[in-house]
Amino acid sequence: MIQEAASSDPHVREILSRHPKVQQVIEGTHVGVDFRMGSWERSVVVADPSTEIRGLVELIDNNPMVCADRVSVPPPAATLALIALGPLAWAGLLLESPAIVGLANAPEDVGNWLETAGWSGGATTELYPLTEGTAISLVGIAAISTPEDWSDIDDLFDERFSKSFFVRRVDDWTPEMTANEPYATYHLQYTPGDGASLLRVSVSANLHGKAGAAQVVHAMNVMAGLEESLGLQ
Repeated sequence: MIQEAASSDPHVREILSRHPKVQQVIEGTHVGVDFRMGSWERSVVVADPSTEIRGLVELIDNNPMVCADRVSVPPPAATLALIALGPLAWAGLLLESPAIVGLANAPEDVGNWLETAGWSGGATTELYPLTEGTAISLVGIAAISTPEDWSDIDDLFDERFSKSFFVRRVDDWTPEMTANEPYATYHLQYTPGDGASLLRVSVSANLHGKAGAAQVVHAMNVMAGLEESLGLQ
């Protein structure tokens, strides 16, 4: 049981207020969440590259999170970039610096967050301001060695995301489909070549969902050893 949880983000507080394992919700000092389990004070913060345990929850081993005092989730565009490119990075399939183009709410050092997935080669990034709504979108374009069977790439993404409530693969993708949802969606497109091929991954999420408040509460649930989607369905 979480005795108390605090956040400066009203969207985080709204989720926490209906969370069955949170007893008290108060206004906090940052957009993540500070929560107390007995005498254990813990935090989920947003966009802090100095935090030892940080990254996309689906790409982090749960065991260190369960034992951590502090975890940082990525900022919005980096969240989408990790969905698009993280599985490829962990598998060592990126041949060169990927290209990232998208709509976000602020500039971000996306390359820094890709390091949490094992890629230190940076990224060519173009992020444009979001002018309306809360659904952000991003396209990651990666050069990879042409696989013998393209289903191996599908399986690579499924291995990371198929069991996740918060990241869903779709066949008919539009940026607006996550406007009111707590989860992100992604779509894979292939341009086959002889030795190398291009993989285009389109991703979208809500700034108050997977790219914001929902991701914060998801991380808190994992840290607390709770069902990952608790309070979010």
